[in-house]
Amino acid sequence: MTAPFTKATAPLLIDRRKVTLVVVDAQERPAAAARGKAIRVRLAALVAGARIMDVPVLFTEQLSETAGPVLPELVAEAPDAPVVRKSAFKATAELAFTSHLVNLARRQVVVAGFEAHVSVLQTVLALAAADYQVFVVGDAVASRTVYDRYAAVRRMLSAGAHEVTAEMVLCEWLETSENRRFEQLEPELAKLAEL
Repeated sequence: MTAPFTKATAPLLIDRRKVTLVVVDAQERPAAAARGKAIRVRLAALVAGARIMDVPVLFTEQLSETAGPVLPELVAEAPDAPVVRKSAFKATAELAFTSHLVNLARRQVVVAGFEAHVSVLQTVLALAAADYQVFVVGDAVASRTVYDRYAAVRRMLSAGAHEVTAEMVLCEWLETSENRRFEQLEPELAKLAEL
């Protein structure tokens, strides 16, 4: 018989009761530059999953007058989620962002969006430095070049962030196929499987 997990050996899972989903600069211009059609599908699945599982969502928007607003399909999935407008690359430089995050009182943060090597990277590094458990959705972050994304993810991991996939996030939020919300989330999982 195996001993139960202790706190020191327990696997680090994303707990829907302790997490916030942060979607960084998911706007038309960076999405187009990163050729992010599959990323858009994954982002929409994450935001829909957050809504279904009662996980708070925070959107950031970098210079919306030139980059456009948050992608409409994401806002449609979480119409009440705050949109923090920013000019600094790292979201934590904006008081509105940190206020929302502090008020939520959740120490885990799942981060996805654009561009991996600029705003996503700087936001993740700042969150990790503030002792948040940060999970970067590797298949839902993008940059204009593959190497920028690759270097950014490596750097985030070296700072203590954990790389996950969109499907991993949704399944960890569910915890079990017997979860009463599984049927609601199943179409989002099916969309991810089709990519």
